[in-house]
Amino acid sequence: MENEFNQEEEVLQEELSFSDKIVGVVTNPASIFGSIAKFELKTTDWLLPIVIVLAGAVIFTLLKFVDPEVKSAMWEKQKAQTIEQLKKENKSAEEIKQVEDMMETQKEMMSGPLGYVFTGLPIFIGGFIMFFIAAGIYLLFAKLFLQSPITYKGMMIAYALPALVPLGGMVITTILTMLMSKMIADTSVASLLGYESGPLKSVLAILDPIKLWSCYLTGVGMAKISNSDNINKYVIYSISMLVAFYLIIALLGVIFPDYKVLGYKWIRLHL
Repeated sequence: MENEFNQEEEVLQEELSFSDKIVGVVTNPASIFGSIAKFELKTTDWLLPIVIVLAGAVIFTLLKFVDPEVKSAMWEKQKAQTIEQLKKENKSAEEIKQVEDMMETQKEMMSGPLGYVFTGLPIFIGGFIMFFIAAGIYLLFAKLFLQSPITYKGMMIAYALPALVPLGGMVITTILTMLMSKMIADTSVASLLGYESGPLKSVLAILDPIKLWSCYLTGVGMAKISNSDNINKYVIYSISMLVAFYLIIALLGVIFPDYKVLGYKWIRLHL
């Protein structure tokens, strides 16, 4: 047993390849992040995972819309929400008709190759923006509550590598969407029970094995990159950030029923 441990330590003395890191972050996160912490932190260790995740998000989003029933339902839902909002703003029937015509024109444009561009660009741009913001929030509160020595670059790595886990969730939700001809956003209890909005949706969104597992891995990564032996403290912190985020969204939903959170999907990709 001792020989096996020593052999593992010898292996980790050498810097791991990126492929070893993305596999090991799931199978042996403590060793992988411990190895990363021994060497100079690399930009590729946070950049490549995020590019892979966002590329996956684009691909699986497009696959979900291959089903004509899903595509039609989502479009009609968006149209209904837009018209409802216009009515709340006391727009005239003529103005509403103009918006409807414009939406129909957009629908035709989005059905071609241009639609792939307008689907992919917001995911990539919004995804990167929300990643930088979320990593910064994690770092800020880690400094305040844990007195963690972790740097912003280290935080991005601890946040980004586990973000590869949701790719598995994307595969599952894409398959479910195609089988059920109904949009399944994620693997949370909220999505599986069909909650589309409201405070209860935000609360039930916490109950997602993919999100919780990803948060656990982030906590391990933060601890190891911070050179801390108290992994539990960082794991509890990471999961608490997830819970706090969704409870805040639920509270805002109670206070402002029509409140829409910009970039909400991209924070929740890992949170």
